[in-house]
Amino acid sequence: MPAARSRIFVAVAIAILYLSAVHYLFDLEMIISQWRELPGATIMIAVSGLLLSYLLRAWRYRNFFALDHFPATMRLTLIHNALNHWLPARTGEFSFPLLMKRYFGRSYAGSTHGLLWLRLMDLHALAGTALPLFHSLLDGWLFTLLLLAWLASMPLSLWLLKHFRQRINASNSDGRMVQLLKTAANELTESKRTFFIAWLLSAANWGVKIGVLTLLVTAFVTTPATTALTAVIAGELTSILPFHSPGGLGTYEAGMAAAFSLFEIDFKSSLQAAVQAHLFLLNLAIISAVCALLIPIKR
Repeated sequence: MPAARSRIFVAVAIAILYLSAVHYLFDLEMIISQWRELPGATIMIAVSGLLLSYLLRAWRYRNFFALDHFPATMRLTLIHNALNHWLPARTGEFSFPLLMKRYFGRSYAGSTHGLLWLRLMDLHALAGTALPLFHSLLDGWLFTLLLLAWLASMPLSLWLLKHFRQRINASNSDGRMVQLLKTAANELTESKRTFFIAWLLSAANWGVKIGVLTLLVTAFVTTPATTALTAVIAGELTSILPFHSPGGLGTYEAGMAAAFSLFEIDFKSSLQAAVQAHLFLLNLAIISAVCALLIPIKR
């Protein structure tokens, strides 16, 4: 069986096991009934917020890679997002250079190196969403220092990248590693404006996404917003790091439940809220990817 089919088979099998476990623990009818009981405004805010985050990601790709056709960029973003959700251990990332090659004719190396840099921005932005958690834990000047350190770290990384590019290009070595580093460094943008717009879009994307999920979690379990925020960030970390299962099924919930346990929240209630938040992400990812296939693109 080809590797791609094997991954799809594993993903489907795990999805079936996951839904069976959800039905056994909570009853799928109860899961659905909880959505019916939510205020329409809450659902509308959640859906529109996540769709806005998709739009911000597409805008970031267009800005960072200088893409000239936004509908194709949106299509790429939605398909890549769905594959990232459903394929295990970040293997969905491999679809990005393939889609960039298909829709825009970009090189695999350039797309891959650019995506790696954007993923560093994602980690930085996700760390930024955790800053409110420290506001009540630290003295005013310590929190200000932490905030300034977070703000300064990305410009500092751009400065380091610039000097690294100069050093590596000045090297006369023909070694394979040096050549790979040269390619990686030179594929990245030298425009400060492009860099900082991508950084701002990363922060906006994660701010919207984390805010939406925090709102949803507080709608499903009675808990302070800071507790829900901690759990959501823990769940999202499991999806970024390279060890999640297909669809993040189980690992996402485990991350959220572990964070909830720090605050002595009832385990079953917290796990149920985690399941609801995760199902929301997965379902909207699939629906948006199917809709993306209807987006017309230039040939």
